[in-house]
Amino acid sequence: MGVMEQSLIEPGRLIITPHPLLVDGQRNVTWELRPGESLYALLMRNVTELDGQRWEVCIGGRPVERHLWHHVRPKHGQVIEVRGGLGKAALAIVAMVALTYFTMGAGAGWIAGTFGVAAGGAAATAIGAGLFMAGSMLINKVLAPKVSKPDNRQSDSVYAISGARNQARVYQPLGLLFGRLRITPDLLSKPYTWYEGNDQYLGLMLCAGINVGRIEPLYNGDTLLSSFEGVQVYHAGYSQMPDQTIPLYSNADTIDGAELPKDQTWVQRTTSANTVRIQINLEYILGGTGTSGKSYSIGETIAVEYRPVGTANWRPLASQKYHSDRFDVRRATLSGDVALGQYDVRVRSLGEGNYSGKNTQKNDFQWTTLTSIRADGADYTGIARTGIRIKATGQLNGSPDELRGIAAADPIPEWDGSNWTMKESSNPGAQCVAYARGIRRGGRLLGGMALSDSQIDLASWQAFTLHCAANGYTYDHYIKEGSSRRAYSRTPCRPPRFKRWVSNWSMVRSLRTAVPGQ
Repeated sequence: MGVMEQSLIEPGRLIITPHPLLVDGQRNVTWELRPGESLYALLMRNVTELDGQRWEVCIGGRPVERHLWHHVRPKHGQVIEVRGGLGKAALAIVAMVALTYFTMGAGAGWIAGTFGVAAGGAAATAIGAGLFMAGSMLINKVLAPKVSKPDNRQSDSVYAISGARNQARVYQPLGLLFGRLRITPDLLSKPYTWYEGNDQYLGLMLCAGINVGRIEPLYNGDTLLSSFEGVQVYHAGYSQMPDQTIPLYSNADTIDGAELPKDQTWVQRTTSANTVRIQINLEYILGGTGTSGKSYSIGETIAVEYRPVGTANWRPLASQKYHSDRFDVRRATLSGDVALGQYDVRVRSLGEGNYSGKNTQKNDFQWTTLTSIRADGADYTGIARTGIRIKATGQLNGSPDELRGIAAADPIPEWDGSNWTMKESSNPGAQCVAYARGIRRGGRLLGGMALSDSQIDLASWQAFTLHCAANGYTYDHYIKEGSSRRAYSRTPCRPPRFKRWVSNWSMVRSLRTAVPGQ
């Protein structure tokens, strides 16, 4: 289409309705055509919190499933409708409101006409109550959220898009990256804090998953993380980035302490099991002002002791004397290494700064948190990890929960017509071959099917790879949900039929259902 012809076509419209039922907050804007841009990229530019919400999208009145957003290329002049998704919970509420109206509310008059009973009488009331009970049971059966079962079976869903929040997905599969796209890594462990001088610092570990070759600079929401003060980022386990020693703890548990009494009474807490380091975080106000208004310095000593749980003898862990002549809040951390185990920990102030005269004097200590650093004996071979140390004072309100960045999968062989070339690739054919052979790091199989080349129809895959390249087919996806994969006995492993691939494009579905010879 020429430039003049394109200019004669009306611009496309993007109708964004955040509410699933109402038009509150609806926006109707034009959207510009960018060459080769996917529906997902267009939506990311115009819809806030796209990855953290349920959305229903239609192009020209036809719905587009979420797992296809990366592969659909809108045309100039099309109308794209985006509406907040109506989940089962919301549908259940609407259904209950309607049921109440027709059985017990203003619409209950139809019962009298339908069943031939007096309106408002006992019979009509009984019939309405019965219908309400039966209807509510049906609604709860069909629309109410299912109660999660306490087992370790993996979900069959493979199309779920990760939310825009870093989550600790305990006992869930590691993220598996294909191609290149922005990802939100999982939390490898709970964030924890400590004090350096009067500044609070936060440390956290992120897990980008497997098959991740590199990751670009991280963002906290939409702000470049490096723009924050006192940020240090360390990477390990990425095949295309140098390994760095991460000077942070990957297994830290934190519980609250308490105010330290002025009468030298001990305050006691217990660490987690398998603790190897104990960390005591303190906040205090310490100082004095005479009747003349002149400030003077006050000193106070804080002592920390510990003992293995179930024993009687206490041992000194740390002791520190603090001085201050100002009534502002100050912070400090006391810590010490211990043998592997679980410990009782007690903390007290020695009362050196206590005073009861006419001067104004403060000697207030708060044991804010006890952090138990636990031993981590995990084998992280092939698992991409990022450690972040950031100054929290003055710039963070709690822990950051939107740390994300552009990541690229490990290089894989891609057929160029004459040779297999190692490269970062979004080509579905090349990705299928790599997945069929297996994703390995350090001699360990981390994912994939672990098939030998004799079980793979490489000639067909080569043709399929060229077909994808010629038609611009790409696959960029970050899989976090568990998926089943049947063990195939038939050989060789062949690509899916081109027509079905084009008409119902999904690499994951093809890997699950179309890998056997067809």
